[in-house]
Amino acid sequence: MSLAAIIASPHARSGKTLLAHAMAAYFMLANSKLIVFDTDANEPKLKAHFIDQTHVIDLNRVSDQMQLFDTLAAPGLGTRVVDVTHQAYRQFFRVMRETDFVSEARAQDVDPVIFYVTDRQADGFEQGVQLRD
Repeated sequence: MSLAAIIASPHARSGKTLLAHAMAAYFMLANSKLIVFDTDANEPKLKAHFIDQTHVIDLNRVSDQMQLFDTLAAPGLGTRVVDVTHQAYRQFFRVMRETDFVSEARAQDVDPVIFYVTDRQADGFEQGVQLRD
């Protein structure tokens, strides 16, 4: 089974890119096949560290949405790490829900895991509960 690690937070400066970087570095050092997605098209921070493995995705573009979710659910590609920027948070999970991504990924032997990073903002916990449900 392959892993699709989705690191997300609805707020900026929560540490999600740091966690995505640490996870990508771990899998790279473990000699895993690795694909990294950075959804911050304006400042793709992961691209600087994982040049050959990182795809910069603009979730406002349908073609990028298709590339992201098709690759995340594809069998046999190894580990996938997605850094969901706070600007793309709602769009990412809307598309994920509408395409029934979880069922498709599991049918392809890909295990999607969401790492929700909360912060001190009042709605952070509530949004995490909504995401879980």
